[in-house]
Amino acid sequence: MQIRELYCPGESLAHRLTPTTKLIAALGFLSLNFVFPWKWTAGVLIPVLSLIAYRAGVWRSFFNIVFKAALPYLSMLLIMQSLFYPGKEATTLFSFWIFSVKTEGVVYAAVTSLRILAMVSVFVLVQLVTHPATMMADLERRGFSSKLTYVVIATLNILPFLMSKADSILDAQRSRGLETEGRFCTRAKALLSLIGPLVVGTVNDVQDRAVALELRGFSRTNPRTFLQQVVEVNGEKAVRIAAWGMILLGLAGRVVAWLV
Repeated sequence: MQIRELYCPGESLAHRLTPTTKLIAALGFLSLNFVFPWKWTAGVLIPVLSLIAYRAGVWRSFFNIVFKAALPYLSMLLIMQSLFYPGKEATTLFSFWIFSVKTEGVVYAAVTSLRILAMVSVFVLVQLVTHPATMMADLERRGFSSKLTYVVIATLNILPFLMSKADSILDAQRSRGLETEGRFCTRAKALLSLIGPLVVGTVNDVQDRAVALELRGFSRTNPRTFLQQVVEVNGEKAVRIAAWGMILLGLAGRVVAWLV
């Protein structure tokens, strides 16, 4: 199985920033997204992240992964929350047949969808402009433990790994005569045939990967030699300061909203 890589090579500023700076910036965006009290913050962050992806030259991959993959699920969330909002005092926007669309439900679904979309955009953008090996080397160089570094890398790479695993399972199922294309019912049956092997195969792969890492001396505490040298670009410290500012702004906004 050939594991996909979301990383797209480039020479933009987003590519040249060190992985640690990108992770701090990602935390800043997430802080504004989930902690800052203004509920429409995500609606501002998504265009900003899209602009960064465009300037970095990864807009096409960014759009295909974030919007095409997430929008069907977010559309379902919008429909469900609009029709079945639990508030008793909710205002009915309009009704049809036995259903009633609540204004509060539409607003809640829109805010939640934008926040999820912004969160996915942050993590996808970091992966598109950061090579996993460079990120691991930079984090360990700055004093992070190898175990913590591996957890971060594995979390960020779970999406491409599952995509590659699913593709290999579907290819194997097709070779056995399973129909995976066509009408909705045919696709639904193929999905059921995919879920079981995907879950079991992922669990088995985790165990195999743990054994492989130990055989390569993953738990050794001796000083390590890094093949990749990570060099900071000019002005990178200012980017980190701005990122920490976003984190503090999100926390301060939440504290002020709580006190008021």
